[in-house]
Amino acid sequence: MPSEPAKVPASSILLVGKLEPPSQRVALATRSALSARLKSWREHALTLLVSPPGFGKTTLLAQWWLELQSESDVTAAWLTLDEDDAEPARLISNIILSLHRAGLDVGALETIAENGLLESSTKATLLSLLSRIAANRGAVVLILDDYQLAQCPSAAEIVEILLRRGGRNLHLAISSRDRPSIHLSALIARGLVQTIGAADLMFTLQESATLFDGMLEPEEHALLYARSEGWAVVSQLARIWMRRGREHALPEFAERSGEIADYLSEQVLRDLPHDLQEFLMDAAVFDRFNAPMLDSVRERYDGAELLERLTHLDALLIPLDRGRDWFRFHSLFGDFLRDRLALAHPERTAVLQMRASVWLHRHGDLLEAVRQALRAAETARAIAFVEDARSWQLILTHGLGFVSNLLKLFPRETLESDPLLLVLQAYLDIKRGEWSNARRCLESIGPRLATLNTEQRNSYTIVHALWVGYLDESGKPERHAEIDRFIASLAEDDYVTRATAQAISTVDSLALAEFDRAERYSRDGIANMQAGNCVVGTTYCLFHLGESLYYRGEWDTAEDIYHRALELAEANFGTDSMLKAAAGSLLAPLLYHRNRLDEAAALIDSSLATIERQDGWFDIYALAYETATRLAFARNGGEAGRAMLQRVRANARVRGFRELERLANAWQLELDTGKASPAAALGQAAAALEEPRLRADASQCWRERYAWTVTAVKLALTCSQYARALQWADREIAVCVTQGRRAAAANLGMLAALARKGQGDVADAIGRFSAALDFACGTDAVGLFFNLPPSAEALIREALNDGRALPPLGAARAFLLRVQRELRTQHADDASVLSGRELDVLRELHHGRSNKAIGCLLGLSENTVKFHLKQIYRKLGVDSRTAALSAAHRLALPLDALD
Repeated sequence: MPSEPAKVPASSILLVGKLEPPSQRVALATRSALSARLKSWREHALTLLVSPPGFGKTTLLAQWWLELQSESDVTAAWLTLDEDDAEPARLISNIILSLHRAGLDVGALETIAENGLLESSTKATLLSLLSRIAANRGAVVLILDDYQLAQCPSAAEIVEILLRRGGRNLHLAISSRDRPSIHLSALIARGLVQTIGAADLMFTLQESATLFDGMLEPEEHALLYARSEGWAVVSQLARIWMRRGREHALPEFAERSGEIADYLSEQVLRDLPHDLQEFLMDAAVFDRFNAPMLDSVRERYDGAELLERLTHLDALLIPLDRGRDWFRFHSLFGDFLRDRLALAHPERTAVLQMRASVWLHRHGDLLEAVRQALRAAETARAIAFVEDARSWQLILTHGLGFVSNLLKLFPRETLESDPLLLVLQAYLDIKRGEWSNARRCLESIGPRLATLNTEQRNSYTIVHALWVGYLDESGKPERHAEIDRFIASLAEDDYVTRATAQAISTVDSLALAEFDRAERYSRDGIANMQAGNCVVGTTYCLFHLGESLYYRGEWDTAEDIYHRALELAEANFGTDSMLKAAAGSLLAPLLYHRNRLDEAAALIDSSLATIERQDGWFDIYALAYETATRLAFARNGGEAGRAMLQRVRANARVRGFRELERLANAWQLELDTGKASPAAALGQAAAALEEPRLRADASQCWRERYAWTVTAVKLALTCSQYARALQWADREIAVCVTQGRRAAAANLGMLAALARKGQGDVADAIGRFSAALDFACGTDAVGLFFNLPPSAEALIREALNDGRALPPLGAARAFLLRVQRELRTQHADDASVLSGRELDVLRELHHGRSNKAIGCLLGLSENTVKFHLKQIYRKLGVDSRTAALSAAHRLALPLDALD
């Protein structure tokens, strides 16, 4: 008896038989006409083979694929589809891997595909693949076999994108039992689709004769051909049968009609020894199999020997790989064998499926293990497999597409009743932004918490906490103790759950401005994610660490952390992943405050749509949207800024982020000088600051209170209400200092200095300004000065003239001189937005003159003055005289230049 075989690596199971055609060693008919048609592929974008099973579609394409291997200017890829390829991420991953196997340079897409597009956009990844195809020097042929198994709207969309954007460099060949639901009318109209149907695939009399050469007399072959009607599988079955000396039964065969394939299958099976018959019926339970798997499920060790004895059935028992380790049955022969097994041993199928599920689970094929367990009606076993894989962690390790396919295997009633699956479904819904579904799943578990086992309860606790964090309902001090107790209860080797809990505590700590705690949790989380080999989790923990450092004003370290996260995201998930977008969204505010506006804008432009479309948390939206809003107002004026604020509010409503809506209101009053008079806007900001919610606790709503304080102080300065500006600024500075928010304290310190200057105390103003300057100089925070009111330039000049405040050779003086130069350059650019005549009109408007008076002074008609005013309003993004003057002051335009 052979010794027990070694385990097969999981990777060989997951892709076996998918990336190359079946390795057949059977007699093949010479199909000259079809071969000639296939050779004309360069004239078409798509070759479509459509017929019922048994017509030789796969065999014909496999022959063509082999021929293409000899063409030096062609990269020919093969992908056999299955039902799991109906999931977009899985299909695109497998297409990439098939093209890579064929020799196409796919670059970093190989790693992305191996990770199952874990955090990557399917559409962006597909477009990146098309770029790789376009860059290939030769033509690329992609053969998709058994398309009917994956047919669905998303698969059709992927194929349509490949056809529409593949250009002349890409040719698709698709085989299917049914006509694919792909929109082909435009391609057909241009003659770019060739279709090969069942009638084309029928053997001609001459082609059939080559199969039976030397086995039948011409009249016997004619009789056989008349009955088989050129059906490929029947011809192969008949050939196998007759090779075993059954020519005498030809008249009986000739009398058969509709059940001809079953009849021949029965004769082929009957001619085999009993042990081979039993072996074939057992093997037919599975879509694909190898000797070790069959040995395990049959509780024997003779699988390899039996397969070797069946080599003469290659037309029916098809090798899936070159090593002839894995096999599948021809679909018609497999159907026949399964029917025979059900009649002979009705109880055996479920037993074999149950054993197969155990073997597959042990060898790393979770999807197939669960599928076989469910087919065996072993639902509890299937759920146990998911539990053993740490359920919700599958999203971090395998991606949304894999988990979606996994959950689709379970019956609806099981999905809606089992706590572990409900938790997994909830996390999938959270990651997809389907908040109501996630809430429904979690709420249905709540009443049953006491009945859950440890794994179920831990999974629920973690996903529920993530749900709370995504909805911005975190920031409750009592949660720290709860999560600490939860962490203490975890098994020592449950690294990813522990790290995720630490990440949740980090977000809670950030919400409470407890940055030391946030950094401790995030560093521990990074260590645990790395111990658990979870790259996705490691990257998220880096994000949270960078956030805390950013808020504390440790900008150099924060930028290093963000770049580290960005590199990790790109290396593992490509340039279009959610992780890269998140890293860009967090890095952009820091670059903006360093006045690296082009870099900040590029990151926001490439990231914002992705974080809106996929899962995100409050902090990332608050930081990204504030930067996007400020860039929109500064670069494109009021109309663009208001459009961005509408975008902020729309996403806030979708995700239920009420605080984000209130932040948008504060940003609008601060930046949109064209919508309300400064006095009216000041009244709104002052009222917001007096809300009990913002005054109750310094650790609560600190982002919102800071935003409203900055807005109120700036508006108070505009309205010359310096005492109120100073009061608000000093109150918030004290909070910022206590919490360690150095950048916020410096920004408010500069505004407080302007308030003191307005009150006439220049010495105190310079002192306050110098203290804030220390932070700005140490962190290269040039951008802070570009958000100050125009009066800041006068204070900068006075500070530079004060040798005691700024020593002549000090770094602070050099930094401030640089700021002054950049401000002058910026104002020159702002002034250039308006023409010389428009500036003349604006100056007279500044002096309070009417349209008629302006016309008289400038030698213009009143209508011409109105025309210039409309141009001024449009360029400044305002809609009134008052708003135009406010915008001019904000931009420091030279309104007094001719006084």
